Amino acid sequence: MKSLKEWAREKEIWKIESWREFVKQLQDILREARKILKIDELFEKVAGKEIGDITDERLKEKVMTALLGGMDSPEKAFSKFMYEKFGIRFGEATSCEESVETYKRLGERARIKKAYGHIGYVKNLTWDLKTIIKKFEEKGLKLEQKEEEDIDPLDYLPSRGERPDRLIELINAFTKKVNRLALGMNPFVTFVTFVRFNYVDNVLKFLGLNRFGELRELIELLDLKLVDAIHLEFKKLEDYETGKHFLLYGREGLSGLIYEKLVCGSDIYKFVDKNKVEEWMKRSLRGARFEILRRIPIVKARTDLGIYNAYEVRDGMILGSYRYYYHSRRREYRPVLDRFENSVNLKDFLKEIITLSEVGVLELVLEYGCSINKKFPNVLDELLERHETDQEGEA
Repeated sequence: MKSLKEWAREKEIWKIESWREFVKQLQDILREARKILKIDELFEKVAGKEIGDITDERLKEKVMTALLGGMDSPEKAFSKFMYEKFGIRFGEATSCEESVETYKRLGERARIKKAYGHIGYVKNLTWDLKTIIKKFEEKGLKLEQKEEEDIDPLDYLPSRGERPDRLIELINAFTKKVNRLALGMNPFVTFVTFVRFNYVDNVLKFLGLNRFGELRELIELLDLKLVDAIHLEFKKLEDYETGKHFLLYGREGLSGLIYEKLVCGSDIYKFVDKNKVEEWMKRSLRGARFEILRRIPIVKARTDLGIYNAYEVRDGMILGSYRYYYHSRRREYRPVLDRFENSVNLKDFLKEIITLSEVGVLELVLEYGCSINKKFPNVLDELLERHETDQEGEA
């Protein structure tokens, strides 16, 4: 299996054309999602109707099977599956069993209702994929549209006594493809996480490039910014000088979209096996050291705002960290600066943060000063605890 470095160099990932394969992956998942949503639309059309109002016998049989179960008894797993996935039920039922009881009580007068259901997350992910694809198109990577497959959603639903194999296969195929899109599983997504907050020199060395100008196409594609890492000031690309401590930083634009929607967005983890992502993170960080983080207690300043620390930075040194308290009279959170006894070198601190940022555990936010968002608490807590244990052992 190739490393990310080998893959990136072979793919020549700094060239816009190399990302065409990624856009095709997104479009392929989008096509699968649309099939699922066509089935969902069928249930939306019958929602609000009484069972007795459905005159199409084939449609009525398929809907009844979805609501009451496909095999010998109403309590079979298929009706529970449809209740959870598509949110289809009778009346105001709050469980599959209650839905079945509603039909037993009312018969043909039972009214079909449609709640949000798990498929609602498919809709959300569909919008996310469309947004990312559109952004690529704006950058000049427009692919030829394949003709949309015209499916009959009833073909995917079983009649009573049949197994729902075709529907299950469709949902499993979609889920499998989305899992291949996850951080650590998809090299494009993983590379975005690596490059969106990293030293320019690190990126050039990683890709085997010699000149900053060779990164311009990648920088413009992913909407990366150039940052002076000593003063945390945004610079123009023309200001880059070899040997200076410049960062590539991407929080908005295409890199921000990919990170938000496919790395730390909540909806993708309705389908992705989060344990596999966290396991990849732990493997990637196995050799990392956390001396600087132990001097700045990143995990002890959590607030309801989700920000763990915001740092006072001046002339390349971190002077102290802000903690937030709730001002009851003003009904707002207000910062208080706690000064460190000894200031911390920002350059050294960023080296530690970059290690954690490359796998999405932490996110440094520069637009509003210098603050840190903790993205995968379980992973970081475990790594810090293990590191402190190692330090005690060495002592």
